[in-house]
Amino acid sequence: MFQVDMSSLFIWLRPLNSRSFLNDIKLLELILLIIIAVFVELMLEILYSTLKNMENVSRSTDLVSDQDTDQDDNISRLTKVLGDKEMSAADIMSEQGLSHRPTFRINYLASALNKGII
Repeated sequence: MFQVDMSSLFIWLRPLNSRSFLNDIKLLELILLIIIAVFVELMLEILYSTLKNMENVSRSTDLVSDQDTDQDDNISRLTKVLGDKEMSAADIMSEQGLSHRPTFRINYLASALNKGII
């Protein structure tokens, strides 16, 4: 970040009668330009960090929505297999081509139970 030691700028400010008025105006314009440059850089840094935070939030939100969609898909597959029948977990798993019981319990049964579908 561009930093200016403002105290060193004020050394150059002498009483108006020791220099011409035009030189004073030029010096004040220079000081103003430096202040504007510092302000613009500060604003750009704030915008950059805000956009970075928004990007991180957007990514995490996308992950959550993808997980919700996957859970909804799993639940709809489960309800299609079950219909109005009562089936064992092994039968449901074989109908869906699943073999890993813990994954079936977490991704299918627990999701459906939490949402009150079964």
